[in-house]
Amino acid sequence: MKRGPSDTYQYVPTNSNRLLLVELQSQLAVTTRKKEESMQLVEDTSEKLAGKTAKCTAIDHVLRGGFLIEELNLWKVPSFNLKYFVSSTFTDTHEERNVIMTRLLQELNDIASPHGIDITFVDMRWGVKDENTDDHKTWDACKVELERCNIESRETFFISLQGQKYGYRPLPREIMKSTLDDHVNMYYGSERDELIALAKKWYILDSNSIPPKYVLMKLDASNKAEYWNNVLDKLRKLLTGLMFEDQLYIGDSVTNWEAVYALLMNDSSTTSNNRVLWMKREIDDAITDVNDPKRDFDDARGNVDVTNRLNNLVAAMTTKLQGMDNGVITTSIDSVLSIRNKTNNAAFSSYIEEFLNKLKSLLRAEVDRVIQSKEAWFNDAFGSGLTGDVCIDILHHCSFAREKVIDFT
Repeated sequence: MKRGPSDTYQYVPTNSNRLLLVELQSQLAVTTRKKEESMQLVEDTSEKLAGKTAKCTAIDHVLRGGFLIEELNLWKVPSFNLKYFVSSTFTDTHEERNVIMTRLLQELNDIASPHGIDITFVDMRWGVKDENTDDHKTWDACKVELERCNIESRETFFISLQGQKYGYRPLPREIMKSTLDDHVNMYYGSERDELIALAKKWYILDSNSIPPKYVLMKLDASNKAEYWNNVLDKLRKLLTGLMFEDQLYIGDSVTNWEAVYALLMNDSSTTSNNRVLWMKREIDDAITDVNDPKRDFDDARGNVDVTNRLNNLVAAMTTKLQGMDNGVITTSIDSVLSIRNKTNNAAFSSYIEEFLNKLKSLLRAEVDRVIQSKEAWFNDAFGSGLTGDVCIDILHHCSFAREKVIDFT
């Protein structure tokens, strides 16, 4: 800046400023050109989508900036992976789980991997850690994996190996205050005062939660023995029948909760296809204290309450799945002893091959369908005339834009 004749400041561009001005003009031209190209892409794509499906209508809205429309959930990159939650008690299904995690997984991945399709079996034998049990998060850990499988799996997401064992019946970590208070106030069974006092001691009110809730006291060295030897059974007696989540009741087993939750998700699925499978094993000979002294295969015998709960679970699964395509697949073995004494045992070898081949046949068909679906989608995403790669690129930007739009609504 230099002083002019009239004592006012006048701007005299320097060489560096001239260069900067030229650079800014160049950047503006590039930005303008890109904007024009983007608008042309919108117009071209909209023409392609004219008269097509509801999903394509959603695409048109999104391309025009309608990031908050409900139809947006129709237009997202489909999953082309298969993620299966394997549900059962553990001590009676080690052999089936082992063959799934070794032979079946390897054979399916050999087919799927070259197509970029990932196959996962979620086996909670290694998913429920001691600290989860101490903090009463066994169900929470299972629920997280169940929901992930439901979202991420292209086809079946839940494989039940439910047999004659009912399993662990825990207490939920959290219960809404109003729910617990109402249930306790309606309890008039034996030992009422003692049980209510026990509940008040072990379920601690979290008044900061909205709505307020009770949280079960975490276990440590000072209270663990008391809980397992005395408190669990008594609190379960008081709280049996309390519904702590939709259709999930205290008194039922974790495996029961898994099956009910999976069936609820299956019912609410946007697809008409069944996505729940029950590999139902039948054991011909009776299970007794002689061949099953530790109750590894049947924990219900002699216990009327547990027997009734197991029968109700089996009846519910049968009712829901029996009429569906590949809902229930039956296998059989002669005796528990054949499973226990599996080495060089012809009956066990025959059974485990039957189990493997039947399950492999179903899942191999799913892999083939997913391969075909993936190839079709990448050639013509949503029937829009756009390739999958183009849609993925657009969706990346739309996802970012949607988050920004939501922030200002």
